[in-house]
Formats: sequence, structure tokens, C-alpha cells
Amino acid sequence: MIGYFTKYGDGGVDILPIGDLYKTQVRYLGRYLGLPDNIAFKPSSPRLWEGQTAEGELGVKYEDVDVILHALVDYRMSVEQAAEATGKPIELVQTVWRRVLNTEHKRRSPIVPRISMRTLGIDWRMPVNKTGVNEFME
Repeated sequence: MIGYFTKYGDGGVDILPIGDLYKTQVRYLGRYLGLPDNIAFKPSSPRLWEGQTAEGELGVKYEDVDVILHALVDYRMSVEQAAEATGKPIELVQTVWRRVLNTEHKRRSPIVPRISMRTLGIDWRMPVNKTGVNEFME
């Protein structure tokens, strides 16, 4: 949610099976599934340079990010309400929320300008029959 991923790198996928979970939830899911803690709780890192960690670069622990996002997104609290509810400094809550807003472009499909009469995926979608197979392909 805070956009700490490469747009067409690790973000370039067809499905994100655990994309609706917070980082701390993913870590505890790993533990639940039997992963050793040194794997489930390994510090996140893009590994662009020695010793780089996501939390170090972001300047905030994922545990704090997650509790703030939970308040802002799941409970739809205002920044002020989230700061009060989580006990986190309002400046930190504002920083996290700003990251969410400023990285929206990473969570959207690319814009396709309309040049033709119909633009695939925007105003026209391939008809699919009940089996999920295009009737013209049968």
C-alpha cells in the first residue's frame, strides 16, 4: 500500500494471492505455515546495496506502518483519528498516508489513451461464455 515495490518489477504480476495482507500478517502467516523465524521475519530488502533494508530506507518499522494503515484504510479514520487511536505521532501517520496517496500510480493499470473507436479493457471487453472461454475461439 505504501508503494515500496518496483512498478514493473516485483509489481508486474497477474495475481497477488497475499496482496491483501499487511507485512506483519504475511510474516505471522509464514510462521503459522511452519517457516523458520529467520525466514518468516527476515528483514525486507531490495538488496540494491549491502545492508539495505526496506525499513531503514522508509524510516519506519512495518509494525508501525501496518497499525497505521489498519486505522486509515480498514477503519477509514482520518489522519488525526488514526494518530489518536494508534498512539503514533501525527507526523508519522501523515508520512505513511502521503506514501499511500503518492504511490497510487503503482497500484493502477497503465493509462491507455483512446485512439481507436474501442479500447480493449476500457470500453470493450472480450465476451466470455459460461465456461470462461471466448465463444469465437471454440
